[in-house]
Amino acid sequence: MLRYHFMKLGPQTWEAMANGTGTDDPHHDAAWVKFISAYDLPEYRLNLHSAAVRDLAAADQAGRVPKWALSLLDADEIKRIEEVKKQ
Repeated sequence: MLRYHFMKLGPQTWEAMANGTGTDDPHHDAAWVKFISAYDLPEYRLNLHSAAVRDLAAADQAGRVPKWALSLLDADEIKRIEEVKKQ
C-alpha cells in the first residue's frame, strides 16, 4: 500500500524529494506523520503501542522508570499507563 501511494506522487515529486527541494509548507511534516501512521512504523507512531504501555506500567510499578522518562510522555499516555497499573 505504501508503495502504491508513493507511485502516485510522480516523477516531479520524486525528484524534489531526492534533491531535498520539497515544499516549505509548515504543515507538510505533520501531515506526513499522520498519513504514514496507519502503517504502524515505529518512527512515525503517534501513540504508544499497547505493549509499550503494558511494559512501562510494569516498570513504573517496580520503580524502574526514571522521572525524566515519564516527563517525555503526554497526559493521555500517562493516563493509559495508570489505567493498566490499576488492572
